[in-house]
Amino acid sequence: MMSAIFEEELKICENYPKEYFLDKFKKDFYLTDMVKCPIDKLGNEKKNMAIDYCSEYLKQELHKLEYNGENLIFIGKSTFKKAEKKLDLKYRPIVIPLPFGSKKNVDDFKKGLKQALGI
Repeated sequence: MMSAIFEEELKICENYPKEYFLDKFKKDFYLTDMVKCPIDKLGNEKKNMAIDYCSEYLKQELHKLEYNGENLIFIGKSTFKKAEKKLDLKYRPIVIPLPFGSKKNVDDFKKGLKQALGI
């Protein structure tokens, strides 16, 4: 994610620690996981249960933040599709693919993130 957002700056500041860019990111953005625990090694039934549970938690988290939906970005299209009904959103978020599995996914992720952030 940082390489997509700070692509040009990373070329100049390649020796800066990751924390530098993470701190810079946190000044403008709020980042949270849609699913709060690792689910990649779970079977489908347990994975769906975790997504359901975490969707309820995320719904409460967004409510506490009084988030109005402006520029909300979800990373992970298939997880979002499963969570969408539980979230009961009143707005249409931006949903981009996870940057795993292939170079195309990574490229699509970077492109989608840059578009969403207006970079």
